[in-house]
Amino acid sequence: MVAVSTVVELIAAARISLPLSDLTLARNRQRLTTDHQPYAPPNTELPSTAAPTSRLLQAAFRVLGVASLGSAAFFVCWAVLLSSGASIFVFVILGLVSTPYLMLWLACRSLMSWSGMVLVALTLAGLLWLGSDAFRFVNTDAQGGLNLVFAPIIQLGIGFATMCLAVTLDWAERKLLATHRAQSLPNG
Repeated sequence: MVAVSTVVELIAAARISLPLSDLTLARNRQRLTTDHQPYAPPNTELPSTAAPTSRLLQAAFRVLGVASLGSAAFFVCWAVLLSSGASIFVFVILGLVSTPYLMLWLACRSLMSWSGMVLVALTLAGLLWLGSDAFRFVNTDAQGGLNLVFAPIIQLGIGFATMCLAVTLDWAERKLLATHRAQSLPNG
């Protein structure tokens, strides 16, 4: 304990004993005032596309968001019909069944590019196909109930991977658009 406090005292003494000239302080102040740009959130920093295109894109994302919520409700109702009663396990399965579609709904609320919209639409179509295919075989096979556990886990993995790709493409598309607009300005 004594050695630690001695090291801390030595470090504090070394910081205090470093003389900073007035010229260095003035340069640092000048650099902070001239080079420092305030942080702007991505929505205001990066310009959006043209107004009709962005309205069309927002409408497409709204439709996909409603479709995602509707799909979640549909599969939850289907899982309730397949279950034999209410238990903790059933509620966990219902949450697991709805999670991939709720993740897509959140993606629809945050993405702002055409590439993101296309990936969300393709992911939703794939998850709907996989979910309906898995749920169809629940009653026909003795191990069919395992589809209620493993299909949503697979859907969640697929959805997470494609949403990571969608967020990356969305960021890259907006960044390229901002760079293009900055270069096309008369002052840039």
